[in-house]
Amino acid sequence: MRRKIPGKFKERPPKKKQSVKKGKARQKWKESRELDTVRYGVVPLVERDGFLQCDLDFRPMLPPGAVRANLRRQVYPESITPPRYFYTDEEYECAACKQAFVFSANEQQYWYEDLQFELWVKPFRCVECRRQRRNKRKLRMELTSASNALQADPDNPDVLLMYAQTTFEYFQEFQEGNLNQAIASARRALKIDAEAIAGLYWIGICQEAGQYLAAAQKSYRQFLAAAGEQKQYRPLVLQVINRLDVLADVELNALVDEEEGA
Repeated sequence: MRRKIPGKFKERPPKKKQSVKKGKARQKWKESRELDTVRYGVVPLVERDGFLQCDLDFRPMLPPGAVRANLRRQVYPESITPPRYFYTDEEYECAACKQAFVFSANEQQYWYEDLQFELWVKPFRCVECRRQRRNKRKLRMELTSASNALQADPDNPDVLLMYAQTTFEYFQEFQEGNLNQAIASARRALKIDAEAIAGLYWIGICQEAGQYLAAAQKSYRQFLAAAGEQKQYRPLVLQVINRLDVLADVELNALVDEEEGA
């Protein structure tokens, strides 16, 4: 005869019986074919495929500023859970910047009807943080692509300049990235092809971003001298002239501060 080990085998507790009160309420709800909600009031129920579901043709009264929803474009569980009959502005806290933001009624309509996100999906970030997150993902992919292209063809001046440009753009947006590698890449492009004078522009702008202002001014002037009147470099020439003016103002302000400090 097997001996029972204390505490090892336990009998399952008996299932709780549904209370009479709960059972009557459920039966009443089935018979009334109505669902009382806080947001939409009393929602009529209809039978579809053998189940009671919220009536898609029900049109509750709109609160001020609300936008009427097209329920047949929403994605929601086929159950007694009501869909979104209308959208109203909702306030959330951004998980990134911790600032309050409004999830507007029009944006909700775009999410749930055009993009067809499920109704339980909510925004965790504000619009600006979402934009930055998308931009960072896009620029990271571009930087990865430029790095891969550089590994595959390290002596191609166009690839070297593309890597320098992509690295700078990533740094400019997120303050991340190796500017020294970008400068080295642009210099290598110039060494391989003396006609790749755009490299001087990328060297200068990366030096300025890295706060090497004197070196940046020198690179900018070298670029202006090399570009001359060539039309393809005209947009960069205008940018360089503007950057030199800005750096000249920075130098002047620094001299004024030194004199006042003395």
